[in-house]
Amino acid sequence: MKSIAAFSMVIAIASAYASTAGSTYELSPSFKDFIGKRRAKRSWDENDTINVTSTFDYNNDKVYGVNLGGWMVTEPYITPTLYWDASADGTEATVPVDEYHYCKQLGTEECHARLKKHWDSWIVESDFEKIKKYGFNTVRFPIGYWAFAHLSSDPYCFGQEEYLDKAIQWCRKYGLFLWIDLHGVPGSQNGFDNSGLRDHVDWQKDSLYVDLSLEILHYIMAKYGGKEYKDVVSAIQVLNEPLGSRLNINKLEEFYVNSYTQMRYLKSDNYIAYHDAFMAPEFWDTRLTGKVSHSSNITLYPQMGNLTGYTNTSTYQGDYYNIIIDHHRYEVFDVGQLSQTIDEHIASLKAYTSAILKEEKPKLVGEWAAAITDCAFWLNGVGRGARYDGSFQSTKKLGGCAYANDFGEWTNERRIEVRKLIEAQLDLYNQTSGFIFWCYKTEDAIEWDLEKLIDYGLFPQPLADRRYVSVLSSDAAIVSSPLTNIPKIEFIVLILTACALGLELL
Repeated sequence: MKSIAAFSMVIAIASAYASTAGSTYELSPSFKDFIGKRRAKRSWDENDTINVTSTFDYNNDKVYGVNLGGWMVTEPYITPTLYWDASADGTEATVPVDEYHYCKQLGTEECHARLKKHWDSWIVESDFEKIKKYGFNTVRFPIGYWAFAHLSSDPYCFGQEEYLDKAIQWCRKYGLFLWIDLHGVPGSQNGFDNSGLRDHVDWQKDSLYVDLSLEILHYIMAKYGGKEYKDVVSAIQVLNEPLGSRLNINKLEEFYVNSYTQMRYLKSDNYIAYHDAFMAPEFWDTRLTGKVSHSSNITLYPQMGNLTGYTNTSTYQGDYYNIIIDHHRYEVFDVGQLSQTIDEHIASLKAYTSAILKEEKPKLVGEWAAAITDCAFWLNGVGRGARYDGSFQSTKKLGGCAYANDFGEWTNERRIEVRKLIEAQLDLYNQTSGFIFWCYKTEDAIEWDLEKLIDYGLFPQPLADRRYVSVLSSDAAIVSSPLTNIPKIEFIVLILTACALGLELL
């Protein structure tokens, strides 16, 4: 049996700061407590071995999920009021562009006070009950590195992990699974505002950033990959949307391998989700496959104190298994897409799905939306307009955005198009291991808001309901709640509903 050795240095409880190459970082209270318990035990014994087998089978079960976007990782377009209220002078010119600048502008203490109000109210227990009743079985939980550790220059606040723990409890109560999604890392992996830091892709420019990311992942895997969470946590996603075109792809693969061997060294068989980095379909078929023999000294900087308990190099030898490739697909982020008719959108989605279905590993579409315009306010970022009306990255006006978020002004044609787009994606992505819609709710961005789409009759309820001819002729077109993790009474209701619809579930 492998054991984790005692820490080689004492981490000051008062500040939990350590220095490395002139930089410092601070750990969240939960992370410090985790370290303290490990240090007190000195080593792991047989009872500490995780030995977890996932309760979700991505080869046979279907993921029907929704992203809890804008909750622990705020985004200006999801909650524009939150960001407007942080403007220094009441004008858009001084509205923070991301969470980093939100906290920097307000100061950490005020940032925490405002965000805590947001965390307490944006998504609550009753939302998890709703999600279950809507027919979904999974939530994806985006969370930033700053929930667990801060660089000395970071203005962020702590406190998010408490809500991850609550979400897990609520998922358990209502029979849902949960993906933990590391949505942003130090320096940003893509420059998107949802990484916490807009217009920077600096993650690989400092080895500390990558190493601290691995330390945080090890903590997430050691805590949430454990046996006490295996009935709920169905996957841990190591990094959201790394921008392959702006990163060293070989170093990204090395990071993926490192994260994989960390998880397996912990004796956890839970699934690990890897985003495709926007690389071509099948790119990852020849990577993260076969056998792996990898040695990793998780902490390359001795000053970091081996936060996760390792003092020596650890080696994992075995096969790659229980990996799922996460694809994200949107139809609105270039003028060519926005110029398409609804039939052309669906044809493009069919071609895309056909391509990813050829991949050897389990795969799903972990982000998608009902959007046919990029008109949602601040969707492209604070201070930026929309391609659709020619106010961002284009002078070609395809249409107007004035009533994009006013459902009462939508034409019947547009309502039909959005419903068709949703139905098509449900059927197409159901051929994979499943799908996770982005996102559960927004203030007023209808095309990105599951709650509003359901309320307006645009998102099928039940999920198998179809108003228009399916894009598929096979049984894959039928979206039905998987039988895993469903209480007996719900199973009976499901069967009766299926009979009424003339569907076969068994």
